[in-house]
Amino acid sequence: MKRFLRYKYFGILIFPILLFIFALTQEEEDTFRTVQSYFPKKQSLAKINTLLSLLKEESRNQLSERQKKEFARAIVASSERLLLPDDLLFSGEKPIEFLFLHCIAQTRTGFQTYLKENGRYGILGLPDRQIAEIETKFNAKIDRKFDVYQYSIQYRVFLILFKDYLSKGLSAEKAYNQLFALPENSTEWKNLESTYIKYHEKIIPKNL
Repeated sequence: MKRFLRYKYFGILIFPILLFIFALTQEEEDTFRTVQSYFPKKQSLAKINTLLSLLKEESRNQLSERQKKEFARAIVASSERLLLPDDLLFSGEKPIEFLFLHCIAQTRTGFQTYLKENGRYGILGLPDRQIAEIETKFNAKIDRKFDVYQYSIQYRVFLILFKDYLSKGLSAEKAYNQLFALPENSTEWKNLESTYIKYHEKIIPKNL
């Protein structure tokens, strides 16, 4: 009987300890997942470093080091949600998503992050009319003094509208022209393709 009581009390004591150990283990796993999700994957880091290298070589841009990092991260994150049409080819090859998004900013504004000119905003030069379209679509308000200049918001607007125009049967070029309110005779798409090919030739031997 005494032995039974001893084991009984031992069980009562050990149970909270086991719970505590389990809780610690669970907390460690949760912490690991949080840390794992916080730090970019190796592949994403390689893309970010590639973009940072290109930005350093680009004499036109006046971005600070912090802005360059934020810009590169926004591009890589956005590129993971970008689905380019299979028939979109630059120099006979389907564009690399993150490089395609990078070249849009270079072609549109030369990386002028706070551009506000002729009703265009931010590093992509988004037309005010298109921003208003997003506001109506999602019943939201995008602050024209601050939020609209955030790189992640700039690319989010681009991704949503580009996808919408493609879903209507437009080619990538026509979707691009409509998104940025460009005239039919605009040569900007050709400039984008030329810029992409130039950058593509730079990064392929080095990183990809």
